[in-house]
Amino acid sequence: EARFDHNSNGDSLGLLIEESRTNIIRESTNLNNTAQWNTSVNPGSLNQAANQGWMVATANTTEIVAPDGTYSACKLSGNTASTYDKNYNVHVVPNASNHSMAQTTVYSYSVFINDPDGVIDSRYTLEFQHGSRYSNTNGRAIFDLVNNTVTYNSHVTSSAPGKIEPYPNGWKKLTATFNSTSAGGPRFYLKEITPRTNNVTQFSANGEKFYVWGFQIEEGDFPTSYIPTSGSTYQRLADEASITGNTWDNIFIEGSNSIVADGSFNYNVNSSTFPNSFAGPNLFTLNSDTNQVWYFYRENTSRGPVSGVGGGGTVEFFHNTVTQTTGLFKTCFTWDVPNDRTYSAWNGDLSSSNPQGRALYWVQKLRNNSNAGITIGGQNTANRTPLNGCVSRIAIYNAAMTDSALEALTL
Repeated sequence: EARFDHNSNGDSLGLLIEESRTNIIRESTNLNNTAQWNTSVNPGSLNQAANQGWMVATANTTEIVAPDGTYSACKLSGNTASTYDKNYNVHVVPNASNHSMAQTTVYSYSVFINDPDGVIDSRYTLEFQHGSRYSNTNGRAIFDLVNNTVTYNSHVTSSAPGKIEPYPNGWKKLTATFNSTSAGGPRFYLKEITPRTNNVTQFSANGEKFYVWGFQIEEGDFPTSYIPTSGSTYQRLADEASITGNTWDNIFIEGSNSIVADGSFNYNVNSSTFPNSFAGPNLFTLNSDTNQVWYFYRENTSRGPVSGVGGGGTVEFFHNTVTQTTGLFKTCFTWDVPNDRTYSAWNGDLSSSNPQGRALYWVQKLRNNSNAGITIGGQNTANRTPLNGCVSRIAIYNAAMTDSALEALTL
């Protein structure tokens, strides 16, 4: 099914296209599942034996609506019967035997949190940890929910910026990506930072509470959308969207055509991870019988948005030399058959137009062929990178565009 993403105000961002990912957390919402969340690790851990744990989990609470509109969030509240008071960390620990993680492998963590009572105030930070439970070389991402900042400790390499993103109804999405120098399992915990007295009885004795939903850990250098799990890991396949066959033939006539596409990339993309130098994320790909025309973006110090035309053993490029790594991209690609030109613009910039020929050649290739069509936000071959973002507009005009039209359509 098509998936549509929205910003924190509820405004539509368009059709969401993401690569395949796997959530290795086996139980993403029900922290009462003791097979997947530890019950007897250290004093202070979640759901321990009677009078030991500081924190009690209540799954599927009806006190608050989760980000997906259901009552599937988990309440974490202080255990008023707890007798332990000798640690300033309140742990939420996935079962380590089911969640082993490799050393020097990049993982992205994410979770949604709602703290209507301000429990995680200036006394606490919330931390994600990657590594051995008892090691001093654990990698940690530290979230300050008062100042909305994310920092990493010294045992993290190749880290991407962490984020605290606002969501409707008081929810926040916390994300962190890091490569730990230590192997082991993950853990999440609330850490008292002031007065840091090795005593968190304030939290347990008062029965303070906050809400969590959607724990996720995925291998990759940026986080993707939430993948729900219930007792086992789960893989979300790559999104694929296309227009082909008779539908495409009824849209794309043998003559001058223009395609306008608007889209956004959710995260900066490192060009070093592309399968080859012509494999950046695509707003759209035009497919013919044996050739293709594609638009793609890559983050590079000298080249930003790039459009390419391939065919007949040649590849021609039009590109904007201004690097753009985030925000909305608007582009128009035009075939002018009478004048045998192909040209384009990005975000109102006509410097990328650099007209090329072979327009009629391409129009003929894109009509009445079994593979002809358009792939939206993805790729039609294995060596091209999915968009990992949203396509907000695809429009096809059966006419070539003037320079002024190109500028207006892409501003």
